Amino acid sequence: RPGTDLAMLLAIAYVLFDEDLYDHEYVEKWVEPKGFEKFRAYVMGQEDGQPKTPQWAEEITTVPAETIHAFARLYAKSKPVHLQFYYAPAKRHLGEYSATAAMLLQAMTGNLSIPGGCIVQEHLPDEIVEGNIDPDVKASQALKTNQQNKIKSMQEIEEDLIINTLSKTGNNIALTAELLGISKSTLYRRVKKLGINK
Repeated sequence: RPGTDLAMLLAIAYVLFDEDLYDHEYVEKWVEPKGFEKFRAYVMGQEDGQPKTPQWAEEITTVPAETIHAFARLYAKSKPVHLQFYYAPAKRHLGEYSATAAMLLQAMTGNLSIPGGCIVQEHLPDEIVEGNIDPDVKASQALKTNQQNKIKSMQEIEEDLIINTLSKTGNNIALTAELLGISKSTLYRRVKKLGINK
């Protein structure tokens, strides 16, 4: 059901906590402990009396509880996993919570800052991809050496998306803006910056 991403993500976190499927080593090393415990308390219902179980999420999302359980187990046991969270869910009212929950799941499963997880291999230096750098240094070095490449590639992706959408709508700014989930004025600025004749 559209707009229920957060309930689904919280239910996955519930299974990871309840069945002790999260990556303890990664969490202990890289995740801030007080915030993690506060998140656990919320997910398990200790803060508000409502455990975020798959059964709870089923009523909200219409995804069967057994499907949520099965997905959470598969997600926890597979590595690396890249959880792609696009802009649209985060642009909904309070959508930043869904984006945050997605990153928390990646942290819980140790999939942040690893090739194939949240770092896409094509943006990593060859020595990291080939395994010639100490694993403890991988994340910080990858982020430092590839920040500009990442930004550039995201800009290229956004440009391609705008150009393709404009083309498919016959250069209809209003329809393109609606499809991209941005305001017409924002789209006008981006089109002008790209030098596209509309």
